[in-house]
Amino acid sequence: MSSGALYDSFIYPPFSVLDARAKWWQDRKKKWLSLGIDSGKGRKQDLLNGYSDAMARWSASQGKQAAPADWMAKSIFDPVLTELFYAWFSPVGGRVLDPFAGGSVRGVVAGLKGRNYLGFDISEEQIEENRRQAKALQLILNRSGKRAMRSGSISQVCAASSI
Repeated sequence: MSSGALYDSFIYPPFSVLDARAKWWQDRKKKWLSLGIDSGKGRKQDLLNGYSDAMARWSASQGKQAAPADWMAKSIFDPVLTELFYAWFSPVGGRVLDPFAGGSVRGVVAGLKGRNYLGFDISEEQIEENRRQAKALQLILNRSGKRAMRSGSISQVCAASSI
């Protein structure tokens, strides 16, 4: 990875072609994940209630073979991409509003990068798991003497479902 003012301010220059397979990206991602971020925890297996079955049927109607399990993977937000977006589009001390706070990555990265995060999600279990991870990470950082949540904050709210 290169160096210079843009790299110092933005990690990687905005409007660049991003390659998530690049060594610098993978090394940075490993560092983030080594903190204990696990966005898959707290998520139910079939959140979409039949979506995977419907998509498998649609694939079959298109002449493609796909089992329902192929459509059930949990999406995990990449912490490096999250970090880049925050560096590019929000100032330190700024606010991040996440209306679909299903995983812990965006909140943890926001807090560590000095943003004030407010996340909403329909799943109370997921919000509780995200809070647990943020609290555990804060304790680990405090014990290790590393920089804590850099004056950012993490707040998450569970919205009741009307469905």
